[in-house]
Amino acid sequence: MTQYYILAILHHFAVFSLVAILAVELALIQTDLTPAIVRRIGKFDLAYGAVATAILIIGFLRVFYGGKGADYYFSNPFFWTKLCAFLIAAALSAPPTIRFIRWRQSIAKGKFVRPNADAVRGVRGWLIAELAVLATIPLSAAAMAQGIGL
Repeated sequence: MTQYYILAILHHFAVFSLVAILAVELALIQTDLTPAIVRRIGKFDLAYGAVATAILIIGFLRVFYGGKGADYYFSNPFFWTKLCAFLIAAALSAPPTIRFIRWRQSIAKGKFVRPNADAVRGVRGWLIAELAVLATIPLSAAAMAQGIGL
């Protein structure tokens, strides 16, 4: 029982951390980006990737070592909906990450040019799309916890 509880706590803590990191990235993306802000965003984006990886690892530990067993999860369509939404959010995170890396590389080369408003809006759009997709996951999680879909 204790391991189920600990895995659940770690999983939920990681999920809330992921959303918080994404919200910080969204708040930092503005039209007057400076090299310092770009570096800060890069650190948050690295943390985002690490936390997302932790969510997957802890989530699968819950599947295989949690109280309900793998059969419960693998037979539930809401588990697959959650997993797909998470993977879609991960795919949506790629364009901003690539942009952040390019901005940081330009700083390192001494060729940083403040991104124009269109570039900033584009990154903000990807981040908002990620948040929108992540927001659907609790709906599936609640259904799954209630045994709906079995």
